[in-house]
Amino acid sequence: QDDGSESSGLGSYLPRWRPTSSTDLGLAEKRVLKFVQTPLKLYNTLTSYGRIWTLQTKNEVPENKVPLVMLHGMGAGIGIWVLNLDSIARGRRVYAIDLLGFGRSSRPKFPDSVEGVEEQYLSSLEQWRSENQLERFTLLGHSFGGYLATLYARKYPQHVAHLVLADPWGYSKIP
Repeated sequence: QDDGSESSGLGSYLPRWRPTSSTDLGLAEKRVLKFVQTPLKLYNTLTSYGRIWTLQTKNEVPENKVPLVMLHGMGAGIGIWVLNLDSIARGRRVYAIDLLGFGRSSRPKFPDSVEGVEEQYLSSLEQWRSENQLERFTLLGHSFGGYLATLYARKYPQHVAHLVLADPWGYSKIP
C-alpha cells in the first residue's frame, strides 16, 4: 500500500509516477520540437483502437525516396528523436509516432494476453500505415519499438523495404 509517505526500501529511491495533463504534455513537446529545423506536420491518425499521434517531416524529398517510419522505445515518445531528426530527414520523408499508450496517443484498454497486446499493436500500426497511404517504407524501431517493428515486418513484409533495429528489446539472438 502506497500512502505517499517515504519508506526505507528500494521504492524510496525510484522516481514516482507523476500524471500530467494532455495540455502539459503538448507544451513540453512543443518546447522540445522547437530545436528541429526541418518543417514538421503534427497530427492524429485515427485507428479502431484510438488516436496515434504522428510527426511527419515536410521537407523537399525526391518522389522515389523510401520514407522512414520510427517507433520509440518503452516510456518514450516522438521527442526521443529530436536530436537526430534534422540529419535523419535530410533527403527523405520521416514519420515518428507515439505508440498507443504513450505520449500524445490514445490510452486504449489492452487485452490480458501477450498475444492479444501484440496483435493490437500490429493492427493499429497497419491501420496507421494504410491511413497515411504508405505502401513501402523503412521501419526503424528502438528498444520496445524494435520488438514491435520486428513483429510488424514479419507479419507485413510487403510494406517493409528495410528493417532497422536500434537496441531492440526482447531478443537475445537475431530473429
